[in-house]
Amino acid sequence: MDVPLFTLPDLVEAARDGRSEPIQQLDQVCRELGVFRLVELGLPTGLLSGMLARTRELFALPIEVKRGLRYSEDQFVGWRGADDNLNEYGYADHKEMFHIGPRVSSTLGAAGAAGAAGPAGSGDGAADSDVLADGAVLADGAVLADWARSAAADRTLWPAELPDFVLAWHRYYAAMQRAAAGLGEALSAAAGVPYASWASMTEGNWADLAANFYPAQAAGAPPRMRNAVHSDLTLFTILLQDPPGPGGLVMRDRAGDWHDVVPAAGEFVVNVGELLTYLTGGAWWAVPHEVRPVVPALTGDRLSIPFFFRPHDARILAPFRVGPDTDQFDTDLSDTGGAASLDVGAWVRARKLKQHAVS
Repeated sequence: MDVPLFTLPDLVEAARDGRSEPIQQLDQVCRELGVFRLVELGLPTGLLSGMLARTRELFALPIEVKRGLRYSEDQFVGWRGADDNLNEYGYADHKEMFHIGPRVSSTLGAAGAAGAAGPAGSGDGAADSDVLADGAVLADGAVLADWARSAAADRTLWPAELPDFVLAWHRYYAAMQRAAAGLGEALSAAAGVPYASWASMTEGNWADLAANFYPAQAAGAPPRMRNAVHSDLTLFTILLQDPPGPGGLVMRDRAGDWHDVVPAAGEFVVNVGELLTYLTGGAWWAVPHEVRPVVPALTGDRLSIPFFFRPHDARILAPFRVGPDTDQFDTDLSDTGGAASLDVGAWVRARKLKQHAVS
């Protein structure tokens, strides 16, 4: 079965206009598959190509420089090499990765807030990389540049050797926050929860932006798992893959069947995370996924850029529904209504520690 395809403007319009068919389809996909493809995010011209190129420059840096971007307190912050990014099973996946977010970089948080707030105005005189498909401006280009310049001083995890990389990541982060805001309208409608509650829950979110670089498989070398099976500690994840085409990514639906996720150029992959499974009382499927070794004919490298969308660590969550089998919803998601609550920060830390406990 093909992974379903949605367009973001159509989902947002359906949520706002009360058109039930697209929203019901989205709900069904989230229940059964937990993954779908998404297009027409309205991104600025050249943003994707620039983001991919600048990110490849990061992984091409000398190993000594990349090691300087490690963060000892959390392997999901900064850079990690192919031999020290442990998965839940106690061994290292065959990849390099770089993670960063507003919890360690305030300038990224500022860029994200600008993106989530919506277009900044007319595109007249703005750089192409900041102009959206509808002609509006993602965020003030000069302000984005200032944030990027101060990012290295804000945290040493940004590579000082690559100022264009830092700027590209701030621009992309702002664009993903804007896309996540629109997608949130559709997902809240599909879950049946008032959008005001969703918006309150995700305000000031701590979404992470990451990159996974999978080296080319050496000829004759035994195959290694590129990324062991897992589900994401998010509400949802928006994934960009490069190059388009087979890269080994597979996802397992609720029935236990595996699906190849092979995007075309311009397509994103959105998968349901564990927090949405919790919030929907298990109705939506936090899809397990992995990146398998490529077949011998596919010996090139693979780059993926996931945007991990989740609330601020200080949020206390409760399931959307106040009680079982009821149409009454909790409009204040910090009020548990008697249900078992979830402390986002404590839950994330506990889940991350699992991999260290088995190593």
